[in-house]
Amino acid sequence: MFDGSGLRVRRSLSICLVLAFVTVAALSVASWAQETTSENPAVGTIQGTLRDDDGTPVEAARVLFSSAATDTKGVTRSGKDGTYVTESVPPGAYVVIVEGRDMLPVQRTVTVVAGGAVTADFTLEWINPGPLRLESKFGGEASDRLPINGRNYLNAGKLEPGVQVVDGRTLDPGKSGFQSLSINNQLGRTTHYDFDEVEVMDETKGVSTFSLPAEAVREVIVSRATPELFQSLNATGAVRVDTRSGGDEWHGNLFGNFRDRVVGLAGFPSGNPKYSRQQYGFGAGGSVIKDKAFLFIGGERTKQDGVFPMPTADLILPTTLGFNSTALQSAYFRENSLVARFDYNFTDDMKGFVRLSYDNANGIGPSDSLSNFRNQINVPAAVVGLDFNHGRL
Repeated sequence: MFDGSGLRVRRSLSICLVLAFVTVAALSVASWAQETTSENPAVGTIQGTLRDDDGTPVEAARVLFSSAATDTKGVTRSGKDGTYVTESVPPGAYVVIVEGRDMLPVQRTVTVVAGGAVTADFTLEWINPGPLRLESKFGGEASDRLPINGRNYLNAGKLEPGVQVVDGRTLDPGKSGFQSLSINNQLGRTTHYDFDEVEVMDETKGVSTFSLPAEAVREVIVSRATPELFQSLNATGAVRVDTRSGGDEWHGNLFGNFRDRVVGLAGFPSGNPKYSRQQYGFGAGGSVIKDKAFLFIGGERTKQDGVFPMPTADLILPTTLGFNSTALQSAYFRENSLVARFDYNFTDDMKGFVRLSYDNANGIGPSDSLSNFRNQINVPAAVVGLDFNHGRL
């Protein structure tokens, strides 16, 4: 009798060997296919350079590419040098669309070939924003360099075309001691104010809600037409103030200003020898962690004493009875301002800062009234800012 068990065993062993061989062959083919794809002999890329009409590289512009034939689409961004490279895509015709911030979008159709890189360079045109925004810039050190009265950084604004300095008391008795800028022959009540791009405008009385020491001001930008979108509440112009941050090297500054009628260092219309003004303060900043963290601290104090002349005719008294004379009114002013700012670079694309400020002022005003209003402000403020950009290069 014939026994087929050994044959069946040999057949099973043969079938297993065949299946193992097929599996190994399939894995080898898959591995070979992956290696072939990584070398890109069957796919291609799209690359190029983006520039504006002046030839300047356009950074962080979106580059969209799509193909209906291969059912492929994607997006990338241009680098700092304006160049871009897409991911590997199948061969075929692609529509490339480039979108830059404040620029007109452009598009082009290119053909990707297997194993190659097709070049598509673009020139982008800036979008016309409308009326030209007229801006003037000056630094907070203007109070040290220019012959202006006092250390209010807004005083330097009167040197710009179409700009005049307005005493805050003309807008409201509670604004004595403040200054505003009149832009394009307007009163100055609606001039918009931003400190580090945070609104500080008093929308009821005008002028800003508090002051900064000039030592802590890095730059002042005065806009006389078409201000920024975040300053949309204004109608006559805007004032944008950027505070100072610490640099790579530690530095400091001490100052003191003294004017006094008694010693002949100041003139005053009343002829009274009681006028005196002292202003002193400091500024210091530097690197806490090299190329990473920076600190700046600045403070100022103003102490002013004097009197203002006041004709008794302003009291609507009968001049025929001998009331046409001039009286003197005490007009003191005190202000203390302090600013501390800490900046930190998280990455090359992300930076943040924290600003703490305090402004305390009191005085007698307005100067053309015998009512002797006592104005006092006490404004602590804190601002946190984060600046970052993100994109796939």
